[in-house]
Amino acid sequence: MAYTLMDGKAVANRLKEEIRSKVEKFARKPKLISLLMGDDPAVKTYVNSKRRISTEIGVNFESFNFPLSLSEEDLREKILGFSKDKEIDGIILELPLPVNYNLEVLTGAIEPNKDVDCVNPVNLGLLVIGKPYFFPSTPLSIMRLLSEYSIKVAGKRAVVIGRSLIVGRPISFMLLAENATVTMCHSKTEDLPQITKEADILISAIGKPEMIDSSFVKEGAVVIDVGINFVNGEIVGDVKFDEVSKVSSHITPVPGGVGALTTIMLLRNTVEAYKMHT
Repeated sequence: MAYTLMDGKAVANRLKEEIRSKVEKFARKPKLISLLMGDDPAVKTYVNSKRRISTEIGVNFESFNFPLSLSEEDLREKILGFSKDKEIDGIILELPLPVNYNLEVLTGAIEPNKDVDCVNPVNLGLLVIGKPYFFPSTPLSIMRLLSEYSIKVAGKRAVVIGRSLIVGRPISFMLLAENATVTMCHSKTEDLPQITKEADILISAIGKPEMIDSSFVKEGAVVIDVGINFVNGEIVGDVKFDEVSKVSSHITPVPGGVGALTTIMLLRNTVEAYKMHT
């Protein structure tokens, strides 16, 4: 069957211009800071992408690269200091953190109204009732794509593969808020293809290269691939695109799908944070 490609890059380019035109009218530039531990090349690549897009939009972006020798308590104190800085609107703590750091302690130090990627436990709790200060950028990107392509959510069966705090769980609550019937699957789920084949909307965020083939997908389903996996120097998703696209009605590419929108949504949240602070 013919499918519709859900082009995140095209949506991102349009939103970029919309946000830029708003920022031009502000009394000062919104400011977003990124906190990075160590020298992970992949994370540094993401940080540089955020810097580039921030510059294009007119958001003041600054990154802080701390050595792994910095203690958890010292990092927490730095985060608390940034949270009190009235010139800073948004704070991102780049993940993953070293294993000896307590994620809840550090994300809890981010002021909720500066927590533009919804990692503070307070915001995660508020998300359950649909009222966080900000929704996390990746789930927000998924919801935006569904809206952009006029995909009905209410009453539909949605299956989410993955239960992370940054994608799987938040998107499940956001879909529930839009009256979808949601099933969350994970690494311990038995008979996974049998469950996913019931989905009208299938979202994969498991981080396993091209694991999802056509045997997982009902004909005519909407397939959202959140996976970003590096294989032989190339980026591939969780979904075997060439195969699954033949049975789906809508499908996101990797790259160029959900990932193309996440930084824009992060900056959109930063602009909203700026409005709260002025």
